[in-house]
Amino acid sequence: MHFPSLSLANATGLAVGATLAYVLLVRVGMRIVALITPVVEQPSPRVRASRSLLGSALGQAMAVTLIAALLLRAGLSLGDLGLTRPATPQVWGAALALALLAAGLIAAGPLRGHATLREWSAYRVSGGLLAGVAAGFGEETVFRGFVISVLAWGGVGASVQVAGSAVLFGLAHAGWGALGRRVSVRMALGAALPTMILGALYALLYVWGGRSLAPVIVSHALTDCLIEPALLEAMIARSK
Repeated sequence: MHFPSLSLANATGLAVGATLAYVLLVRVGMRIVALITPVVEQPSPRVRASRSLLGSALGQAMAVTLIAALLLRAGLSLGDLGLTRPATPQVWGAALALALLAAGLIAAGPLRGHATLREWSAYRVSGGLLAGVAAGFGEETVFRGFVISVLAWGGVGASVQVAGSAVLFGLAHAGWGALGRRVSVRMALGAALPTMILGALYALLYVWGGRSLAPVIVSHALTDCLIEPALLEAMIARSK
């Protein structure tokens, strides 16, 4: 395996494989958390959301470790995905605007009137920080940094890079349809489709911003820090 020159088949395989590995590792992280935390009969949505946030963070850390190992094997590092690449003030401004726009739309849509948005509990603060750091760094490293880079190394055009990243990002979140006792296709689509749109915006920011990963990480982290604990708790509560 020698990046950055790849055949289209290898590039596609790496992009899809990274997505499948991400989903699997998040499930593994959740399973580990379930095994090491006390058993609670009929846990509340908040307890379940807390465990999900922790398990997801563990899985995302494992996914980044896997990506770093693959890059190291090819003589590369996360810096080659744009982690240390500088960005202009305009890109940073766009990243901040995107974070506030995404958080505002979610707060005004599925979370409209949700009490968790107005509280400053330990759950809201710690969960927000955990989700922001883990998902911001983990998901952007996988779906923007790695997926887009390997597609570019495979000779794929920028528009297909953006579309591929967005589709894989959305599909990776279809698992929200399994939050309840039964799998809900409606919830899966309700999670996957908006996430694809948001993923496309992150991908556009990454490509337009000179493939600097830091602004996209910060934008994603800010959004999740503001809304993820409330969103996850609300979705779990509705999935009963």
